[in-house]
Amino acid sequence: MIAVVDALALSWFASCWLGYAHLCDRSARGEQALIRKLLAYREQWMRETARRDNRIEDLALVNNLMRGVAFFASTTILILGGLLTVLGCGERAIEITAELPLARQTTRELWELKLFLLIAIFFYGFFKFTWSLRQ
Repeated sequence: MIAVVDALALSWFASCWLGYAHLCDRSARGEQALIRKLLAYREQWMRETARRDNRIEDLALVNNLMRGVAFFASTTILILGGLLTVLGCGERAIEITAELPLARQTTRELWELKLFLLIAIFFYGFFKFTWSLRQ
């Protein structure tokens, strides 16, 4: 049985996630906002790059962007490994968190449900970062 506080937290998280995705995809007038603006900036940058002879700065910028995305992708892999490890030793993890001052006592099933949600989020994040690296 999921407690009311946990259900509220899950619904708040889902509404923030979906609301942010909707906000990034569309503006108040219903047209594409953020994605279209970024595409326009990229096209302008590519036109400026084609006009310049020395493209070392552009290469350094792209290299920096790729390194940052690769860092975040590898970090999500480490987090996924840690979450799967915690999932494997659930009873001990529940005991440890029960000793924290503001932590609530929870059942093993609810604990695993929360861990599976975190695993799904970081799994999604890993593939998003990897996809953006390939772009």
